[in-house]
Amino acid sequence: MTRTILPLLILTALFACASKEPMQDTKVEMASIKPVTLPGMSRVHMARGALLGSQPDATALKLAHKKYGTKTVLNLRMPAEIKYFMEAQAVRDFGMEYHNVAFAQASTLTDEVFSRALAVLRDQSKAPVLMHCKSGNRVGAIWYAHLVLDLGVLPDEAMAEAKIVGLRKKGHIMRAMEYVDAMRK
Repeated sequence: MTRTILPLLILTALFACASKEPMQDTKVEMASIKPVTLPGMSRVHMARGALLGSQPDATALKLAHKKYGTKTVLNLRMPAEIKYFMEAQAVRDFGMEYHNVAFAQASTLTDEVFSRALAVLRDQSKAPVLMHCKSGNRVGAIWYAHLVLDLGVLPDEAMAEAKIVGLRKKGHIMRAMEYVDAMRK
């Protein structure tokens, strides 16, 4: 009897594995996000019409405007973090709108920060937007909330996309999830 059941169990397991859809992360990476080369910006992705990534320099800002039509720059860094050039002035000089919605640690990622950053992303007159921080981690936290709350993306898919963009710190992940959960109630 064991000889009969074992092959059936193996076949059942093989059939179950073969019938599963591809992993959600693979779909997200291929469908929604494309790495972009933008000189002067080390980590940048095009996602749903927005440029998302690390700190741009003046060259990257100019190219974002000329090549991708960027109208608005949303900087999530604290003003004291950027010491080597006047970003706000450079953005305005290139004909774009500048918003600084600064936070650093998860403890400074308040409801007000989410609200202000999401207001920029929601305003279609400001699109396309380039949103940045230092590495993409803060960008990912805001992007997760935008995907779920504004675009109706499922939380698991939104989290996968946010991690591709750069979300990696546990505190930022937890805070973004808490905010989204509270706003969905």
